[in-house]
Amino acid sequence: MSAPFEIRFEDPPPPLRTWAQSEPFDYPRIASVLCKKPGRWALIGVVGTPLRASGAAHRIRAGLVETLAIRGAFDAVARSVDGEYRVYARYLGEYEQVAS
Repeated sequence: MSAPFEIRFEDPPPPLRTWAQSEPFDYPRIASVLCKKPGRWALIGVVGTPLRASGAAHRIRAGLVETLAIRGAFDAVARSVDGEYRVYARYLGEYEQVAS
């Protein structure tokens, strides 16, 4: 049997970065480039973990990135390729106005 873990009372350390500081992408630049070739997939970045890659792809797909949302619809996916965690995105076009 292994020895029991020693429980210690201590405060956790501060976070390494805030969310705003950890954002890895220049979304205005990405939007500008993707809008020039609608429908074409592009590698927009490589990040350090699969969680960051999938999180960035989710924020793009869900329209949670203001810079992208004002330009129209975007799609994004995260992929692991040769040990890299990549984010791919594409511009789908302007949102259609629904007549009321």
